[in-house]
Amino acid sequence: MTEHVVRSTCRGCHGGCGVLITVRDNRVLRIEGDPASPVSRGTLCAMGLAYRDVVHHPDRLTHPLRRIGPKGSGRWERITWDQAVDAIAARLDAIRRESGAEAVALVQGTGRDYAEFLYRFANAFGTPNVCTPGPICYLPRVVTHTAVCGGLPVADYLNAPRCVIVWGCNPHWTHPEEYKGFQFLKGLEAAKLIVVDPRYTTLAARAHLWLQLRPGTDAALVAAADPEVGVGLRHRSVVVEVDDRPVAGGATADQVSDPFPGGTRARLAGGADA
Repeated sequence: MTEHVVRSTCRGCHGGCGVLITVRDNRVLRIEGDPASPVSRGTLCAMGLAYRDVVHHPDRLTHPLRRIGPKGSGRWERITWDQAVDAIAARLDAIRRESGAEAVALVQGTGRDYAEFLYRFANAFGTPNVCTPGPICYLPRVVTHTAVCGGLPVADYLNAPRCVIVWGCNPHWTHPEEYKGFQFLKGLEAAKLIVVDPRYTTLAARAHLWLQLRPGTDAALVAAADPEVGVGLRHRSVVVEVDDRPVAGGATADQVSDPFPGGTRARLAGGADA
């Protein structure tokens, strides 16, 4: 069979990057980024590039198995999809008859755009017990951003920002759903980078200013900053002392105006008097 290319979408994360998959004899030969994709514009991360190995891994399950021995024995038999669905349906129906539909809880890992089917099934079955990562992951971000900003803001990295502030996250390795990693890296090409993080991350290493605050003192750092920061991050020199060594600006903590008594700013940054 001749090679042919299938246009598809990678679902290794929430991003949905466009991919071009070269196939021959029903086997994936290679996976590449799709330049026509408006999401990823031809880029593809290491995880997406490696999905050929996932698809054809010898340990990947491609059919249902039923345990025929005690737990831990490793004894399984292959069954058909119809047999698997019938067995699961019979067990769920027995639980509903004996204990009621609410005795069943449906739990899902990180969603890949199929949560709607899970909720629909739960509704049809009669149970309200559905647990997904959304209420402890994405939804709090949406609610908080809506309360503070009026909506869910999306960083505009593709229009040459002059300053990028990365506070308590590391989008170089991970990213939220609103944008892709290549967009973030594109935005750093000409921008000044400020990183607020207790850890010396890869982004902290390339930052123009790394603010190494103590863990859990983010809100206090904002309160201890100059008033201009709170009303819009006006252009101003910001210096934070770490163990008597200035991070940037060539000044030490006692040379920086501190609106709180007792050197609060220095203590937040790990000063010797903390």
